[in-house]
Amino acid sequence: SLNPEMHLEKDAWLQEILSRLVGDKFVVTLSQYEYAIKVLEALGVRGCFADILVHGRNWHTNSKLDAYEEIRKFKGLAPAEICVVGDNPRIDLLEAIEKGYRCVAISGYNPLPSINSIATLADLPTIVQNEMSDFLDEKTLLVVSFFVTNKEALAKLRSQWSNRNSEHSRV
Repeated sequence: SLNPEMHLEKDAWLQEILSRLVGDKFVVTLSQYEYAIKVLEALGVRGCFADILVHGRNWHTNSKLDAYEEIRKFKGLAPAEICVVGDNPRIDLLEAIEKGYRCVAISGYNPLPSINSIATLADLPTIVQNEMSDFLDEKTLLVVSFFVTNKEALAKLRSQWSNRNSEHSRV
């Protein structure tokens, strides 16, 4: 029931952050495909991602790891050549790190000791570069996994965006 166009706006800063990341980027979400498109288009970052994988459309289990595996096999890469970024370590990252994927948590939930975390998206290029320093080339992948309808996550985004730029107080 949340309408992204009413609460989000194009974000040149986010576009630049994503453009600085080398390699293909994918979105993995439990949301509906059409909703994910609306969110990405409202933020002006749809073109930053090679594809969107949606539960029930691209994979049919309860594990996001299956979506990551689809991407990995399609691109012909080892798990360690992929960096998965998520806002909920238990849903987005725990299984992935156990299978050898590089993982980064955007803080907000209880962090897991085995997963690196960042406080804001501004730190994403640096941490991804550090995580992937031995793989950085045209094959590097970044998988962004999030659930943007989570009210706590939206509140955190609002806070981060308004701290970065007071004009971004709406989420």
